[in-house]
Amino acid sequence: MFRPVTTNVIGERRFISTIARRLDSLGALTRGQRQTGGNGIFEAKDNLESNYAEHALYELFRQIYQGRFYEVPLGKFEQMTGLSLTSHEGGMKIDLPPLRQFLNRLLALRIDMQNIIFERFELLLSQQIEAAIAAGVYEMGVETLRAERFTIESQEAVYTHPATGSVTNYLKVERTQRNNIRTANEMLEFATQYLGRFMINSKSGNAAVSIPTHSIYDADGGVVPRVLLIRPQKETRLPVQDLESSTWGQVSIDAFTAAWSTEVNELPKFTTDYLHSV
Repeated sequence: MFRPVTTNVIGERRFISTIARRLDSLGALTRGQRQTGGNGIFEAKDNLESNYAEHALYELFRQIYQGRFYEVPLGKFEQMTGLSLTSHEGGMKIDLPPLRQFLNRLLALRIDMQNIIFERFELLLSQQIEAAIAAGVYEMGVETLRAERFTIESQEAVYTHPATGSVTNYLKVERTQRNNIRTANEMLEFATQYLGRFMINSKSGNAAVSIPTHSIYDADGGVVPRVLLIRPQKETRLPVQDLESSTWGQVSIDAFTAAWSTEVNELPKFTTDYLHSV
């Protein structure tokens, strides 16, 4: 049984990251499943030593160097951490401090400053992961697929090893999944727990619950607050400003319940798609 414990000192997540990375490696080595060791208790952003974290750190250093991280000026950052971002020529270094060194130096800072820097780094990491998922290039690793039913639609031999006779097959598999659709009452409880607002789109009549979510940063380093809009079969993150200028509007519980229930009743209970495997 694993029970990772942290305090409100955000820098401690550096140790949680090490545990998550090693447990995932253990699962991959022993059972061929990355989620086996971590048992699903860790998320992608918990691994602070991934390629996404490297990109997030580079963006953080760039914002500090360009003066776009207003709470942490360049000179103050270099003095506090002992990490230099400035080259001898006066520009930004090409060979920047490595990720592990940054995380270790972060632990030596005062708690308030540690939290400010780490919060910005963590948001940049979430932004990197979210962008990769949206682009369809996020590496999920080895994962277990679950469904109500798998059916092999077709099977074709694509290669036979001349020495062993082993055959590599191409499979087209039909996957049937039950749609996990929450009822209106479940959404009422969810909204209460996560400070949600009940919304209806005046144009389509569709219902949604809006809850706060992590912010992103614009090109100037400014914070862009966002919300997560939860629909019966879809979730969308969008800036608060875009939500306020859209056709979505806050409504009463009764209006939301009626609209949500109507939409849910019209949705199919199952979804079918196709998987391709070799």
